[in-house]
Amino acid sequence: MNKKQRSTTISDVASHAGVSSAAVSRVMSGDKDFVVRDETRQRIIDAANALDYQPSQMARGLRISRTFSLGIVTPELDNPVHARIIYGAERAAADHGYSLLIAHRSVDMDEASIYERLVRHNRVDGLIVATLQNEKTGVPALIKLNHPFVLVNRKAAGVQHYVVIDDEGGSEKAVQHLAALGHRRIAHLAGESHRYNAKCRLRGYKAGLKAAGLDFEPDLVVESGYTQTGGARAMRKLLESDVERPTAIFAATLLAAAGA
Repeated sequence: MNKKQRSTTISDVASHAGVSSAAVSRVMSGDKDFVVRDETRQRIIDAANALDYQPSQMARGLRISRTFSLGIVTPELDNPVHARIIYGAERAAADHGYSLLIAHRSVDMDEASIYERLVRHNRVDGLIVATLQNEKTGVPALIKLNHPFVLVNRKAAGVQHYVVIDDEGGSEKAVQHLAALGHRRIAHLAGESHRYNAKCRLRGYKAGLKAAGLDFEPDLVVESGYTQTGGARAMRKLLESDVERPTAIFAATLLAAAGA
């Protein structure tokens, strides 16, 4: 029975290239401060390729105090929007040699404890935060960790790094589309009033009504939150009220629309 072939080591590459193991390590890690002749660098790369040498990310991480992993915190795993965010983050992380840890934050979980667990225990190199249940407590908790993070699909006071879309402009276009179809009573199932996205979408809703020459009626705005259950509850409240029924609905999220 043949013994399992051992993995190529950094010493094997060094011997094959006629250099030290330290030189191989610095070249293979892309150390830009390491000065070496071009022909020597190429000889090391050729030797690594010839021996099918695969550098250990774990070993490299220990040397430079990095884990080559990122953490993403999301409020919903079954929401198609968040699923696409996770997919995009995972793909980009892989392209840069990183792994992605996914943490789901349910409504009854403390945000700060999730961030701390990923940073202190899982030792991720950075956080992608796609949820912010309470900005007043969530942002200070993130800043206190003194660790790289970026907000996704939201902004917050005091945070410089974020990725957002034009929620206000998109909402305005949605309402204009309904108005162009002939609707004059357009209700809005809104997100939670203190949330960044909810504020943007409400402004867009109002702007869309104004552009269509329609008056804003506060009674046609019912807070639904971002869940299917919330959408159903808000729609029921709207239909059972004394307000003249709307002929169209602009929902804050896909799940709220499904609930409606």
